[in-house]
Amino acid sequence: FRSGLLVHGTNQGVRIGCHWGRANAWFAMAGADILAVTGAPEVRDRLVRLLLVAARLQPAHGVWDVLLDSPPEVRGLLETSAAAGLGAAALRTATLLADDDPAASATLRESGERAALGALAYVEDGILTRVSAGTVLQLIPFGYSVIRDDRWQPWGQGLAMEALAAWRETH
Repeated sequence: FRSGLLVHGTNQGVRIGCHWGRANAWFAMAGADILAVTGAPEVRDRLVRLLLVAARLQPAHGVWDVLLDSPPEVRGLLETSAAAGLGAAALRTATLLADDDPAASATLRESGERAALGALAYVEDGILTRVSAGTVLQLIPFGYSVIRDDRWQPWGQGLAMEALAAWRETH
């Protein structure tokens, strides 16, 4: 967690340095919910750190590559479910921070809007496209390169609904 982003896992006790977007999105969404209920400072600190690092890595169009830090093997492989989830988490966290940390709140609101709107631009016939396939731990970055447009992925649809809900809650 040194970078602020979560890795997808370890292999035989060795950290695999892949900062998979959707895993970070699930953590961020859970963190935003926990923060809203408990106000726990340790949750706030980790969540805000992750979301601010993600915001710095976010492209102007709002949708990150499948791995948030875009190693060369996956650069340009856009993944919408991570953007939807991170967007939802950033919007909700921005609202929670508005009084205590207006600068971080503004950064997260802007990042969240770009992410949510960027992801939702990939909705076709009511289905979020550009969603990564069911992803087990990969040992190399290229292992995350399977993006599905040929059939819908339920986790992507759920994250798209979270992005829509967060947008409605915060606007």
